[in-house]
Amino acid sequence: MNFGFFVFTALLISMICGAIYLFKQVLDNVQFSKNPKVQRAAEIAVKVAIGLFACMLVYVVFKTALILLAPLFEQMNTAFDAAVSNLFDLLDKFIPYAVLGGIAVYWYKNKHPHPAPVDDDSVEVEAAEAEADELHDDLGGLVFEAVVDASENIPLKRPRDPAGIETGRDKPYRMDGIMAIHQFNVDTSGPLSMSDREFIMDDLQRHINQRGKAYPQLCRDGYAPIIRNVKDNGNFVMVEVVLYSERYKGKIKARRKARIAHKQKMANTNDKDF
Repeated sequence: MNFGFFVFTALLISMICGAIYLFKQVLDNVQFSKNPKVQRAAEIAVKVAIGLFACMLVYVVFKTALILLAPLFEQMNTAFDAAVSNLFDLLDKFIPYAVLGGIAVYWYKNKHPHPAPVDDDSVEVEAAEAEADELHDDLGGLVFEAVVDASENIPLKRPRDPAGIETGRDKPYRMDGIMAIHQFNVDTSGPLSMSDREFIMDDLQRHINQRGKAYPQLCRDGYAPIIRNVKDNGNFVMVEVVLYSERYKGKIKARRKARIAHKQKMANTNDKDF
C-alpha cells in the first residue's frame, strides 16, 4: 500500500478533528455579541460548521475504510482519488457560502450597529428630573402659600408672588440620585440663629401639611411635601423641599433622624449651660 496515502489520510483526519475541536472551544468560550439574538445566531453558525466537519470526518473515514478493503491497488487508488476529489468538491461548495456568509454578517453589523446598553439608573434619574420639571411650579405655589401663612410668626419676609421665591437658576432643583430636591429663596427680616431655622422648618412644614390637601398631585402615600432643610445665606434662606416616595424614603427618614438627634444635642447643651 502507498505510504503517502496513509500519511495524507492521517493528516486530513487530524486537521478535521482539530477544526472540530477548535470550533467547540470557540462555542464554549467566545461571546460574539451582547445582543442575545446575534449571540444565538453565531452559536448556530458554529454548530453548523461543527456538523459539516463531522460529516467530512465520517465521509473520509468511510472512504478510507473502503479503500483499505478494496482487493486491488487500482481500486484502492481510484477510490482514494474519488474520495479526495469528492472531499475537495464539498469544500469548494462550502467555502464560497462561508465567505459570502461572513461578508453578509460584516455588512449587516456595519449597517445595523448595536445600540449602546441602556443604564437603568440613568433612565430613572431622567424620569425623576422630568417629573421635577413638571411639578415644580405647583410645588412653588404651595411653598409660597406656606411662607405667606408662616411669615406672621417667623422672621421671614412675605413674598409678593410665587415667582418671588424662585432661585432664578436654569434648574430650580438638584438631584440626589433619583430624589429631586426643590429649592426656593425666601428673604429674612434679620439674622437667624440655629433655633430660628429649626422653628422655620417646623412652622413651614405645618402650613404645608395644612395647604397640601389643595395640591393632591404633590401628596404621595398620604404625605405632603417635606421640608428637607433651611439653609441660612445671610439676608435670605434657601428652603429645600422634596416629594415623598417609597423609592427614597430611607434618605428622608435618615435626614429626619439626624435632625432630631441634632435638636436633642442642642437641648442638652443648653441645659448644661443653664
